[in-house]
Amino acid sequence: IVKLNRVIRTRFQANAPHHLELAKLYLQQLILYIFSHTNLRRTEYAAKLEDTFYWGLTNPMLMMDEETRNGFLCTFEMLAPRSLPARLMFIFCQYDWTLMRDAFWIKHALFLLIRCAFPADPSKWNHKLNLRETATFGATMDWLAKEGPMEEGETRQEPMETGEKQNGLSAVLEDLRFLQSEGRSESLQKDVIDHLIGLIWTVLDPSMVRSLFTRLITSIWSNLRPQERYELETVIPSFLSSASHMSQTNQPISSLAVIVEALSQCKPSLQFAPALIKYMSSRHRTFYLGMLLLEEEAEQCEVLEGRMSEVRGPQLDTRLAKQIDTLESLNALYTEMNEADQQIAVWKRRAIMPGTVMAVEAMAKGDFVYARNVLEILQMEQLEKMEKLAGGPNRVKLADGDWHMATATGQYETDAWTNKHLECLMNLCSWNEVEELVNRPNEADVKVLMQAVSHGRDPISPLRQCKKQLADCLPPDFIPKYAQYSALIEVLDMKGGSPEECLAHARRATDEALTLDKNMWRMLPVPVGVSHLKLMQMCHIVQDMADAADVTSVLHPSVAPFNQRLLGEVRSVVKTWKSWNPKAGSGAFPAQVGTYNAYRSPSLHDDLATTADLLNIRKHVFVKLSRTYENWISKKLLHEKSKCEVTLPIQSLIHTQILAARAFRSAKLFEAAEHELNLVYGEYSVPIDSVVCKIVEHIKLLRGWANDETTTEARREELLKRALQVTNGVHMEGVNEDLVARIYAQRGRVLGDIGDLDNAKLSFDIAVELAKSDLSQCYAFTTWAKHLDARCHAERNSGNLEAAALNGVDAVVCYLEGAKIDMDAKSRRHIARAIWLTRIIAEIAPETEAKLLSEKLEAAARACVANHWIEWLPQLCLDVKKGNGVLGGFIGVCARVHPVHTYFVTRQHMPVRSDRMTIVEDAARNPYTNCTVMEDYGKGDLVRKYFVNPQIADLCRLAAERRPSHILAMERIFTAIDEMKDVWAERQLRSVIDMQTALFKSLDEGHRKGEVPSKTVTKAMRRWRERLEKERSEGWCRKEYIREIDIRRSANERLD
Repeated sequence: IVKLNRVIRTRFQANAPHHLELAKLYLQQLILYIFSHTNLRRTEYAAKLEDTFYWGLTNPMLMMDEETRNGFLCTFEMLAPRSLPARLMFIFCQYDWTLMRDAFWIKHALFLLIRCAFPADPSKWNHKLNLRETATFGATMDWLAKEGPMEEGETRQEPMETGEKQNGLSAVLEDLRFLQSEGRSESLQKDVIDHLIGLIWTVLDPSMVRSLFTRLITSIWSNLRPQERYELETVIPSFLSSASHMSQTNQPISSLAVIVEALSQCKPSLQFAPALIKYMSSRHRTFYLGMLLLEEEAEQCEVLEGRMSEVRGPQLDTRLAKQIDTLESLNALYTEMNEADQQIAVWKRRAIMPGTVMAVEAMAKGDFVYARNVLEILQMEQLEKMEKLAGGPNRVKLADGDWHMATATGQYETDAWTNKHLECLMNLCSWNEVEELVNRPNEADVKVLMQAVSHGRDPISPLRQCKKQLADCLPPDFIPKYAQYSALIEVLDMKGGSPEECLAHARRATDEALTLDKNMWRMLPVPVGVSHLKLMQMCHIVQDMADAADVTSVLHPSVAPFNQRLLGEVRSVVKTWKSWNPKAGSGAFPAQVGTYNAYRSPSLHDDLATTADLLNIRKHVFVKLSRTYENWISKKLLHEKSKCEVTLPIQSLIHTQILAARAFRSAKLFEAAEHELNLVYGEYSVPIDSVVCKIVEHIKLLRGWANDETTTEARREELLKRALQVTNGVHMEGVNEDLVARIYAQRGRVLGDIGDLDNAKLSFDIAVELAKSDLSQCYAFTTWAKHLDARCHAERNSGNLEAAALNGVDAVVCYLEGAKIDMDAKSRRHIARAIWLTRIIAEIAPETEAKLLSEKLEAAARACVANHWIEWLPQLCLDVKKGNGVLGGFIGVCARVHPVHTYFVTRQHMPVRSDRMTIVEDAARNPYTNCTVMEDYGKGDLVRKYFVNPQIADLCRLAAERRPSHILAMERIFTAIDEMKDVWAERQLRSVIDMQTALFKSLDEGHRKGEVPSKTVTKAMRRWRERLEKERSEGWCRKEYIREIDIRRSANERLD
């Protein structure tokens, strides 16, 4: 049998469906026979078959068969004791669950608990089982028969009426009592239990098993004796922290996670150590449950600021020690899940020095410069004070050589200073300082050093040394980064074999890193958070390495220079990294299109460390390409056909430097941004468009630096003069007019900041005239619009409302011109800004808005792109309804191109159903009733009322005449739905649920502000009540709903 075992399992694993019956026969006739007899189970040969027994016990396909399942489960039950408390002790203490390896053995534990009610052997002692009433409405009918209201309304007495109604009710109650008594019978309950056990193995939804186990454990726990609960409480922590359950950590749902969830809901509650909760949350992916448990305890923790003297003694108070352990465990969970904002609440209680909280708050807000300064002050001035407070003159040394708890309490905070200081430096991309700090003997950290040296000029040798030091003892939290840097070594160092072998090693390393990131993604909780974002960024970095491997492998010394494969790979990679077009078969997802927010390009919202990692790979690849090209050119290996490809690496390198400078500028690190731009050197071979991009970015940098609130007035003037000198010093002979237009547009912004408005307007006019392509025209108009927008707000703040309105009108026109020719992503932003400006103009100068703006927007509305305006139809219709309809002409264009979408939006602003139906039916009978709208529109002479302050009814008619039959059918359907009373009830329930969510949110936010609930929620509740009263009076709700809705009007009612 032992020899046959290997053959059977090999065949089953190779082709399970064809050998399923053979496996069942083998397991039922031989394996179960051996393990069902005690004498055979204890033999030496049976021990060799034990793995096969558990293979059959845990295999989902085999356990689908009822006969096989019952045989294995009955044999497995023979190992467990009889009573329920003993079985709980057997589950948590006595049984070795490692025999089931990575199986979801919660099903087996649930089976053992359920079989306590009806064991397989009737002679065994069982527990009483009480099921709920199985008859439908049984409890309700009993209540009606005994205590319920028996009164009825007035009814007319019939001459031949008898007591048939009472007799019928008695017969129904009698039948229900019979069904209830039958449902309480033991045979029916046993059948229910057997069917439930079958469902546990046949339904492949682990959430059902989790729910059943949780409800059963909580019910059993509440009915145990205190002594039984105490015995279980003593063994459960050891069970949960045992390393024997490590095989469960890589499963989709860990069995330990289900047990922790069940035990956390038990009443009376169990007390777990904070360190145990943190361990279970990290290892078995119960992050949010662990945070919830620790947060409940952390709410009771006291603030430690300025209380170091209370923890100076050798014996720390037990209560205080537990509070510190709770806060530190919760902080570790927040750090693992990248919840920076939540760490502030922890450090407000845990910090001894107030500067620690200031640094953590600054880091959560992204102000790493301020946080670095605070941490450096703490390390220089407060470190010695902290050591004196921690030790004191009577510093006690324990027997094991460690200092007392006060030292550990202070050391945790000083270590946090060091770690956060390094984190600030990495987020500021100060890699040289990081490398210098972590190379100190007392602060050596190979993990951080590996990150820092990867940004050096020649990172291969230092990375290999760090990898060698970490290989023997790799921290679990650094495994993804370790795989990433290992892949970087393989990608950049293509030596030691043929190009095919080097490429295979690099692809293997990148695949391993990507697979590891994907596995970690599956281990994270379902709600998407910051940890998911960090993993996605790491996947993008690894994907960039995979793309770079295709280029670096072709740069192998054995490959011919300037071959077609090299040139093709370089073009493909540059297109992927710069033009947001993913390579074929890359397996990645295209992101939002845009100039720099494209596929796998670093966003301005990414942290600088991630942006630096992404751009660092590209810099290394382009520098290596440039050096190789220069070497080949010096050896005169350049082909005539390859001359146009020589500038591509240096051009891409400049583009990468500009991306880095833009990231620094977004983080307000202006000196670092200027340093990145200064690294871009000019050569005769550098394309002129790259030079212009560098100049434009430099002008934006100087303007942003000058307009920063921390810049002094003298420094501001100096920076603006430098920006103007940059624009004046450009030699524009032979430069493309579109590139010159970009420089003139930026020159206009600089002159506007200086205050020379006349020359600024002249520069913008020149930029618009020179721009030939659509992209350049869009850039010129939007840049001019931003200048006018800024002037509008400046004049408005100074009190000159007329000038502000005039500048605002011109800004709106420029925004709309830019939205007319730009791509969808940017057009949405321009349109949003234009809508907001029109509302401001209507507020500060309604006469100007009514006359001047309406005339200028009429021509823009006729030439707009309707697809760009579809998403803004609700806002536009809202403005038209309020009387601010200067942009209503754009709704008319949308009604011409997209009539169904436009009508769906506009009909919601016509509350009277009869008016809507009249318009639609009139348009369906005669589509050309309204002054032959369609003919006039085709000629370009559409009636002006559709473009100058139109009305909602006119816009509805315009859309209905374009597509009369479709809109008529749609209006009839929506009208029928609105007339359904149940739809009204559902709408009210949704409103109540939304208000409840908003109320809970306002209670949480208002608790800190002293305003409970907020005024916004109060107004929303009042509006809903008024609308409900109106709909009740209009007969929208059924009569049976009116009885349930009680809107009080007493003086005691307060919504506030």
